[in-house]
Amino acid sequence: LKTSIELGAKLYMNTTIHTKARFGTIKVEDEINLARIQRFANASLILPLNQSFIMSMNYNAQNSKDATTHTAYAQFSYLW
Repeated sequence: LKTSIELGAKLYMNTTIHTKARFGTIKVEDEINLARIQRFANASLILPLNQSFIMSMNYNAQNSKDATTHTAYAQFSYLW
């Protein structure tokens, strides 16, 4: 069993993002404002099943003054 833990922060220099999308004949434009600083944490439990097959359980979190996100997922990797 192996583990991986990451902690850190992201500093956004440009906090305003201009977006454009087109859906057929419909055009949409918007502006998104991000927080200047976002904190993050990632954790993984990695289980090598054999030399070629690896399974891992992963968790990610991001936090800022405006929003928080949580993501958990299982990953299966085959190395050849």
